[in-house]
Amino acid sequence: YSNGIVGLFGGLQNYMAYTQSIIYYKSGGNGRASSLAVAGLTSVLFFFGPSVASYMPRCMAGTLLLHCGIDLFLEGVYDSYGKYDYLEYAGIWAITVVMTTFGMEAALLMGAVSALLTYAIQSVTYLSPVRGSMTAATLRSSEWNRSPEAFNVLDSDVTGRVKIEVIQLQGHLFFGNISLFGESIKKIIQSNPAGKLPFIVIIDFTLVLGIDSSAAQAIIKLRDQLSHQLGTKLVIFVPGSASGFPCEINISEQLNTARNFSGSHVCEDMDQALIYAEDALIATVNKNLLYDSIKGSFLSNDQKDIISIEDEKSHAIELLFRKCPGESRQVVEKFLSYFTRETYNKGDVLWKQGTKSDSAKLLVSGDLISKLEYEAETTETISIGSVIGESGLVQGSNRNSTVYVLLDCTILYSLSSEAWEIMKKDDLQSAQLLYSIVVRYLTLRVQHVSNRIFETRCLPI
Repeated sequence: YSNGIVGLFGGLQNYMAYTQSIIYYKSGGNGRASSLAVAGLTSVLFFFGPSVASYMPRCMAGTLLLHCGIDLFLEGVYDSYGKYDYLEYAGIWAITVVMTTFGMEAALLMGAVSALLTYAIQSVTYLSPVRGSMTAATLRSSEWNRSPEAFNVLDSDVTGRVKIEVIQLQGHLFFGNISLFGESIKKIIQSNPAGKLPFIVIIDFTLVLGIDSSAAQAIIKLRDQLSHQLGTKLVIFVPGSASGFPCEINISEQLNTARNFSGSHVCEDMDQALIYAEDALIATVNKNLLYDSIKGSFLSNDQKDIISIEDEKSHAIELLFRKCPGESRQVVEKFLSYFTRETYNKGDVLWKQGTKSDSAKLLVSGDLISKLEYEAETTETISIGSVIGESGLVQGSNRNSTVYVLLDCTILYSLSSEAWEIMKKDDLQSAQLLYSIVVRYLTLRVQHVSNRIFETRCLPI
């Protein structure tokens, strides 16, 4: 704006020069007072500069330019030695030689070429597209309410999560490193002992910043190679975003071709990918375990024939029984006797984040969602059979999230703080069940895939 205004009134335009900034800084310029002093002196010299300049030795201007030139040359070439790698330092010298020989315009072009060349070479040389890999033996999804039979399948050394290989990628995938990307993944899979090759491979693209067209085609080709050459039954791709993979080509449609848990499938995040992989493992052993009548709610709106409270309590006992493996049914029934039945409708709020924890609840029928109010509004759905609020009740802490009801006629069984105090005092066996549920949930959350795949400081319990 200043140049436009000055130009309208016939004045001189201003400009910024790096040399002048260096002189100002090395002369002790600092703060508003120094800037105002420079502006004031410049204004005075605008009127009296020519007459003052006639008294200045002619060599002063040349000396000043020579000083700035030598100082900037040493700063750019000599002082920078050892601060950059050899490729970047070679680019500095290339720009210096081109500027000296052909001028500023050619040096600017050389700088752009040097920057692009350095980026391309460093991307290939210093950053492996494969960040790491691991089996899913110690990873857990958010599907925590499976039947004991299903968990036995997943925990088995023959049919369980050990048959899932998780590979995480990073950086940019482009024509320069796509060959390394494909060969690295195949080597990871082939490094498993004979007869123990992974049944399912999950490839996580969450940390991938960009994919060019050649890399996109190579990903599709890799899918086919894993299936035909290495015998991988299911390949799951995780773009890490609801918008899909970071490329112009829509490869999600070409990769999402799984039928009966065979082929390739695309999941938005690692949790969904692990759930799908677990379902595939269970279906391989017994598909009937996926259709869990206990986990589903028999009190849903389309099933009006089962209305007995006794049937509902039996259903709740079965849900709790899964949280307390090894306990007798009589103990679980006594534990449930401390709970009271509650009914909620869509839009109700069970509790607000930050309020006092005064109960723990078992979801018997309906749908709930938990929401973090002050942390990007992160949400987590709560499935039937889940116990919520147990940690806050035991610790006496405030609620960590807000819980909303998503369906009418949602039924929960609630353990109040008063009943909990009575239980601790008079029925230690029942109290021990709640402690066990707390420990079980904490264990599952620590081992959840979102805590384990990016950082390894959170070790499995």
